Amino acid sequence: MDNSSRSRKVKYRCPRSQFSSPTKYRRSSAGTPQPSCWSSGEEDCEDEARCTPLNVSSGSAHLESMHNICLETPKCETASVALKGQESSDGADWSDVDDPVTVVTFSQDEDCVTSSLKKGKYDDSPPALEYTLACDFINSSTRPQQHGFIDTHCHLDKLYAKLAYKGTFAAFRNLYQSTFPAEFEGCIADFSNPRHIIRERLWEDLLREEKVWGAFGCHPHFARYYTEAHERAILDAMRHPKAIAFGEMGLDYSHKCTTEVLKQKQVFERQLRLAVSMRKPLVIHCRNADEDLFEIMKKLVPRDYKIHRHCFTDSYDVIKPFLEEFPNLSVGFTALVTYPRAVQTKEAVKRIPLDRIVVETDAPYFLPRQVSKRLCTYSHPGLALCTVKEIASLKAMKLSTVLSALRQNTTGLYGV
Repeated sequence: MDNSSRSRKVKYRCPRSQFSSPTKYRRSSAGTPQPSCWSSGEEDCEDEARCTPLNVSSGSAHLESMHNICLETPKCETASVALKGQESSDGADWSDVDDPVTVVTFSQDEDCVTSSLKKGKYDDSPPALEYTLACDFINSSTRPQQHGFIDTHCHLDKLYAKLAYKGTFAAFRNLYQSTFPAEFEGCIADFSNPRHIIRERLWEDLLREEKVWGAFGCHPHFARYYTEAHERAILDAMRHPKAIAFGEMGLDYSHKCTTEVLKQKQVFERQLRLAVSMRKPLVIHCRNADEDLFEIMKKLVPRDYKIHRHCFTDSYDVIKPFLEEFPNLSVGFTALVTYPRAVQTKEAVKRIPLDRIVVETDAPYFLPRQVSKRLCTYSHPGLALCTVKEIASLKAMKLSTVLSALRQNTTGLYGV
């Protein structure tokens, strides 16, 4: 990095509507730091056309909202970028500037980010923030292609909604080409709100594209709305040749989930039976409910079944019984592991065998540490490489070795 770039200050104009409060962290019961800027998700919980409730023992289940693990930004009008320990070109010290000016800190020994504002390709789309990741492992156009990766879990429908994006995934990758490295080989888009599966049908357009596969199910936050129409929609979507997994589904006992525990269990068990009968891999969501989840899975899921324990954020002791009971279970890690405070999750990465790990972004959530949380943006599938690099660092392995292993794990789990 030359001297001129060290003191460069980049300003851009951010639409106020795209900002919220600064990201903070809270600790889960297991002591793992979790983002505390949970969105109420009310946009996911609008009333829809009345459907006949599905009889799952004691009746249908309902949910007011799905939480969003959002790493968003403070309200601001402008934002500036300067390197750590350097002054800006006009001599000002940006180290303690409060909002409305946002300062992005760089370090020569870290992966770092610069930014520019780029107009969307579509007339009805707002300007989109394009990244330039100033680190060798992301900017791979200048080095030989090595093993690739697939983002095994993301929510393209939610990402598009947050960015007000209307276009193809191919055009999206072109728009954000600086953060879609040559190693990117595709993503598995998860559709976990059955009402949106019925109403929006975006999944059909996405699965027509290259490098996109699908998973369908009912998240426990939406279990209280589960109806026969929802189940039919999931099963219809699962007939698509690129629908490769069932879920995400599971249990969530956190305070953000308002679905009654009994209803969660009923809908979870129903989906497990359907998935096993279809021989589709399981995508499992679990928060603060590991004991109950484990007992249900032991009862209904064959030991050798293919399972993706999605977005694991707890300690090794929590996942150990699952690894021992289900030899074909893989653990998905997100960019949470890039944050220094995720101590227990980092330790779990170290202790879980590499052949039991897959990488995911859970986009648009969990923005990597290398991409400033104060920038006006969200995570996307191309940024999974940040997590791969962190896994390689934690395991003291070469990046190429980890990329190869994770890619092989993804093929073994999902067949892609």
